[in-house]
Amino acid sequence: MPLSGDRLRAWEPASWPVAHDWQPVVRQFLGSAVGRSLGAFVQDRIDAAATVYPPAPFQALAETPLAQVRVVILGQDPYHG
Repeated sequence: MPLSGDRLRAWEPASWPVAHDWQPVVRQFLGSAVGRSLGAFVQDRIDAAATVYPPAPFQALAETPLAQVRVVILGQDPYHG
């Protein structure tokens, strides 16, 4: 199972829930060169026993339909512990 505990265990975005209207956006990104590169990088880090957060990377996309989104702000909390 890719999601377990408090960290990501495998790069398996097809198994992560996403709201229906986000699916084409996510599919396009994951199929792009940048999306494939990101997936390879994250899986390499997981394979190297690195702790990768969060355990459910697309959780916000499952909880908030694209039609309700007006602004997306990306950021990272550098102090997860």
